[in-house]
Amino acid sequence: MPVDPARAGCYDDRVSLDHRDPSHPIRNILKIMNKRREEYPILKDVWFLEQLSNQTRYKALPGSLDSPTEFGLWSTVRDEFEPFQNLSSSHDRNESVWLVYHNEPNDTDYS
Repeated sequence: MPVDPARAGCYDDRVSLDHRDPSHPIRNILKIMNKRREEYPILKDVWFLEQLSNQTRYKALPGSLDSPTEFGLWSTVRDEFEPFQNLSSSHDRNESVWLVYHNEPNDTDYS
C-alpha cells in the first residue's frame, strides 16, 4: 500500500479543505440519524435487526485484489427482541423502524 502521500498529508494545504466542514452533507445525515435515535428508542436499545430484502450486485474495485464490494439497495427492520426485551414502558414512540439504504450514486434507478 502506498503510504508516501499520507506521510506528507499534514503539510498539504488542500487536506484542510476536506475536514470538519459543517456544511458537508454527511454531517447533516449524521445529525438526523442522532435525532432519530432520540425519537425512537428502538434505534439505540434493541438487539433485533432483520434483513428484509436487498437488490445488490458485486463489483471488483481497483486495488481490492479478489474481494468484490457489494453495491445496491438494502431493506432492514429494527425491533424488540421478544421475549427478552420489552421497551413499551421506556418511551411512547416504541414502534419498529424500517430502514432503507444504499451505497450507489444518487442518480441510480431502482425500478
